[in-house]
Amino acid sequence: MSSSFGRGGAAFLRPGRGAGKLLPYTRCASAKYHPVRWRAPLLCVAVAASLVPCAAAETYTYRLDPAATTIRFVLDATMHKVRGTAALERGEIRFDDSGTAGGEVVVDATSLDSGNAKRDRDMHEKVLESERFPDIVLIVDGFAGVFDAKSTSEVAVDARLRIHGEEHPLELEMTLVPRDRRFAASTSFVVPYVEWGMENPSKAFLRVAKQVEITIEAEGTLDVAGTGDAESASRR
Repeated sequence: MSSSFGRGGAAFLRPGRGAGKLLPYTRCASAKYHPVRWRAPLLCVAVAASLVPCAAAETYTYRLDPAATTIRFVLDATMHKVRGTAALERGEIRFDDSGTAGGEVVVDATSLDSGNAKRDRDMHEKVLESERFPDIVLIVDGFAGVFDAKSTSEVAVDARLRIHGEEHPLELEMTLVPRDRRFAASTSFVVPYVEWGMENPSKAFLRVAKQVEITIEAEGTLDVAGTGDAESASRR
């Protein structure tokens, strides 16, 4: 058998009439006889494209740690401010890079404490009716902004607050910060409790504001979906 490589380089198959005949690469003057010349670059592009993974939104689960989460409230009153705390029962929020989010942060309404027994009794019996409505729930519906698991992120969260048996829309400015393989989240918002149908506890010589300021400083773990690794998000 004669060699398929002649003087001047490699040979290739000429398509069409006479297919199967080996032609020297350098002797073919017409581009239409160089299928390898035109198809090879296209093949390389196709192969390269197939190696690029499809972009997909990263999915996270943020689980709040009740022991490391602080909830405070401040109420303006005559000549002073009423300050108190509340206890987190549980909290889990699922979200992705696209702004889709869902989850709940549940606060024990019976745990609200301002440090004054008489005042707290009025708060629970007359304002919150906490025996009847034992949970205060922050429901997360979505967010706007860019989340970065490796640095501080500022996002606007669409939420609802379920309190005293009713739900009310909220938009929260929230800060998320990676911290020692955990994540911290903080936000503050105002609850106009009188406008929302709760009793004003003001008395003749003691007037209080009709709204209360809430601050949440939470800490917890952030998991990336599919990894089962609570530390993975901050390492990525």
